[in-house]
Amino acid sequence: MSTTQPPSMPPGPRSARPAPLQGAASFCALGSELSGIAAPVREAAASVGSPSGAILFASGPLSEMGDKTLLALRAELGDIPMILASSPRAF
Repeated sequence: MSTTQPPSMPPGPRSARPAPLQGAASFCALGSELSGIAAPVREAAASVGSPSGAILFASGPLSEMGDKTLLALRAELGDIPMILASSPRAF
């Protein structure tokens, strides 16, 4: 029987991950036309740098055109996960 011990692991972390990037942005865009939300979305995305998802709230015409609203947002934000919470009535 051998009395030698297996080699030990070097001290320190066994795996290294890059630090997560922290960033979020919020904005408000008022209007009933898709063209009115493009610039605020673009500015909010630029302030984050590389958005990884979006939660969006819409009411009135922008919520009634939900599929078109999402397509317009995707054109500005890219192919990221999105949730569109909508209400058909503006309050």
